[in-house]
Amino acid sequence: MLERAKRFRPIPIPWPEDDQCVRDSVALAMRRHPQDLPPRMEHEPFEDWTAKVEQQFGVRLETIFPGDPIPEREAWVVVVETDNPEKTHAVVAFGSRSLDKWYPRAVENMVSGLRIVPV
Repeated sequence: MLERAKRFRPIPIPWPEDDQCVRDSVALAMRRHPQDLPPRMEHEPFEDWTAKVEQQFGVRLETIFPGDPIPEREAWVVVVETDNPEKTHAVVAFGSRSLDKWYPRAVENMVSGLRIVPV
């Protein structure tokens, strides 16, 4: 078991920059580096960006709404409100636990979320 664990090294992830929190969070949940995913361009419809990611990585990004069952044994993306009513922020969670120290209650306060499903 220890030998198997040694094969997996943490991926150094930079702090989200340039309002790319969705890209960075999806990348983290997929165990990829954020630069592997296409950046979401300003004014680009969210559905167009997710279609690019789905095609490039052979996954489906399913929207999760409050009240829906959350992924219990996998990383997923939680979208929360911010102080600015026109903006939201995305963070990674594993089960019901947020992995972002600035948003420890993200799952409880989610606006929506994304589940990454391999196809």
